[in-house]
Amino acid sequence: MPEAQHPGEDEMTLALNRALADGDTYELMDTLGRMARAHRMRRVARETGLGEKSLYKSMKAGARPEIGTVIRVLRALGYRLQVTPDAAFEREEPSLMPPVSENKESWG
Repeated sequence: MPEAQHPGEDEMTLALNRALADGDTYELMDTLGRMARAHRMRRVARETGLGEKSLYKSMKAGARPEIGTVIRVLRALGYRLQVTPDAAFEREEPSLMPPVSENKESWG
């Protein structure tokens, strides 16, 4: 019987990024679950400090785990979550610092 084919790392990376870009949490969790199973869920559970049964539940299509769980699983699989600006999104330039008062006595 032929061995089960697991998608390659590049294919999984593309699938994760596509699901994140599309906001498709169903596909994101399905892909993460397939990746975790391909890397042996027991090892992923040990590296994340999470229970194996709860990981199986968290990493299935349609699951809604906490963001901390997703980040820990990604790290265990050798990935990281990174935020980049969306060029298609029109936004006003945010003001990160409140306006500076000319009167230094009002600081504090």
